[in-house]
Amino acid sequence: MLDTHELNALCTLLLLPGSQGRRGRSCISSIVDKYGSFANCLEYLKASQGGARSGLDAKVNDEDKPYYSEAIVLGRQLDQGRHMRTLTDRAAFCQRAIRQDGLMVLTYRDAGYPESLSNIPDPPLALFVDLHRDRIASESFVATGMKGIGRSQNAVEDVNIRLALVGSRRALKSSCDLAVYLGRELATLGFEVVSGMALGVDAAAHRGALQAKERSQEAGATIAVLGSGHRQIYPKSNTSLYKSIINSGGVVISEYLPIVAPLKQNFPSRNRIVSGISRGVIVLEATGKSGSLITARLALEQGRDVMAVPGIAREPRFEGCHRMIKQGAALVESVEDIVQVLGLDDLVNVKKVQLGAISEVESSNKFSLSEAERDILSHINFTATGLDGLISLTGHSIPAIMEVLVSLEIAGLIRACPGGYVRVIGDSL
Repeated sequence: MLDTHELNALCTLLLLPGSQGRRGRSCISSIVDKYGSFANCLEYLKASQGGARSGLDAKVNDEDKPYYSEAIVLGRQLDQGRHMRTLTDRAAFCQRAIRQDGLMVLTYRDAGYPESLSNIPDPPLALFVDLHRDRIASESFVATGMKGIGRSQNAVEDVNIRLALVGSRRALKSSCDLAVYLGRELATLGFEVVSGMALGVDAAAHRGALQAKERSQEAGATIAVLGSGHRQIYPKSNTSLYKSIINSGGVVISEYLPIVAPLKQNFPSRNRIVSGISRGVIVLEATGKSGSLITARLALEQGRDVMAVPGIAREPRFEGCHRMIKQGAALVESVEDIVQVLGLDDLVNVKKVQLGAISEVESSNKFSLSEAERDILSHINFTATGLDGLISLTGHSIPAIMEVLVSLEIAGLIRACPGGYVRVIGDSL
């Protein structure tokens, strides 16, 4: 844990506008690595204004040259902030907020910093982590930090198996239903579900994981990555979701200080953390300009598995997903598809038995369905299936199919939508 002096230095550095860019972060980390602390980095930047080093160095040497020009920029920002008498006050306020809110601070130099994140091209300088107070008190968690989230002896053994579910903020109900379903079933199998706590698909994925946690404490945790500080929850309507994540044993993390507002430019930067801490990224419903595509691109750059759920042909809402699939992303429609992409079929089959995961067939069994109803239901997924398709797939007559569709809709297992019918499993949002 950082002492007061070091935490104050970190807060001051993160308040500099230049620290929010890739070059600024690289400059700061290079100086910290060379001089050993954030406090020393702060002194270096102060000294850079006069071209001196305040005893740290007498001249610009070859090792400093790659980041010295950026250090001058940061130093000027530091100098301007100091004269405005706001930077010091804001840093002190942030430090108090971190202590008052009980946030854990993990810098890129700490043992508890996620290894998967430290290996990406542009790791955040620090993560501010909010979690249940009982877990903060745990010696094992303090020792392992983010590496200890959601671990249980019955969960998926691979400590790096976190999966990100992302998609549109204005998603169709069918896409949100699918996000709930995937979040719940993946968490039930022990996967940790990562998303950005935005409206739509993000919130639905978190809620699905929370449902799994309600059923069993052995389920995987859910992790929310914010594009703002912890005191600036966005959207405000997700405040209760934030609390539920914490109370369930999940974690809410951000690279931003508690007072930082949800600025537009924060979210693309946030996305590199969503993909960085995950083994794979699954995109549900994304337009051609969706921010989810940024997450997918970053995931590819970071060497992660990238998956997409197809939607209705020629529907702009799904243009991004279809483009991803054309460019090589794995097409997935179910948990089984996802684990196959990850190469974990055998492991997950064992976990289904251990954790008592509810399969789709078992879910339909509780409704005492007839053979024809089971057959037709098995061909209806979370993307629209039309009547012609059901005739071709099942061989049943139109009257027989229509009778079954009415029965399944009354049972709440499917619902009509443009293009046909979609599966409904789990609680509605």
